[in-house]
Amino acid sequence: MPNNESDLQLTLINIIYGLKTTMKETMSLKEIPLSPLCFMILKGIHENEKCTAHALSEMTHKDKGQMARLIKELMLHKVIYKEANPLDKRSQYLRLTEEGLQYYLELKAADNIAINQILSDISDKELERFLKLGEKMVNNIATLNTKPKA
Repeated sequence: MPNNESDLQLTLINIIYGLKTTMKETMSLKEIPLSPLCFMILKGIHENEKCTAHALSEMTHKDKGQMARLIKELMLHKVIYKEANPLDKRSQYLRLTEEGLQYYLELKAADNIAINQILSDISDKELERFLKLGEKMVNNIATLNTKPKA
């Protein structure tokens, strides 16, 4: 296989594109005025009781300014709100509103359908192997991206 690098790149891009397209179509169909990245933020908030803007920034690899703008947008859409951290007055937890929770649940259902379709003819053993390889790839690229610039 002389062109493995291009095949790998194309495969990864097509997987992400497929998931993003499914999410955009669902958002359009359900008239949810958000982006696929916003789904990831809603998911992060839903899954982490003590979710902060900093935690979301790390999870999504977005800088503080980008995250602040995304949080502001979600607050304008009334899907999240801030709650004071009782242990640290400088910090605030992010919470889903009822509408935010409803959006999250609808988008999570669509995401589950897409993931199940991706995995439809893949064995548990194949998935386990893919995830192990994927983790190695993520670690390898992280090493490259954290090296000091010359």
